[in-house]
Amino acid sequence: MNKKDLAGKTLVYAYDNGESYQLDFEEKLVKWTCIAGSAKGYSGTEIYDFAEVAPDILFVSWLEKSREVVSAVFNLNTMKVFCSYVYEMEKHQWEGKIISFSGR
Repeated sequence: MNKKDLAGKTLVYAYDNGESYQLDFEEKLVKWTCIAGSAKGYSGTEIYDFAEVAPDILFVSWLEKSREVVSAVFNLNTMKVFCSYVYEMEKHQWEGKIISFSGR
């Protein structure tokens, strides 16, 4: 899978802390939207990097305009997500589950 294959796909996931997000992929951009939790309603469109590190295991990362760095592994085999993000020099890690992965 490459960025062209990912374009047009939507991924929805929820962290164990109750935050949920939707990612809408284009070939060069990802639109992220917080759909539940304390940041509900926040969104952005960012340039992203992508690699399929193993069959149906996706590594995705982007830099938000707020200067937050997000790196996530989406395991489509187990439907789990593991995320690390850095904001204001503080690192956070979250785990959760993939709700859906769909697209054209």
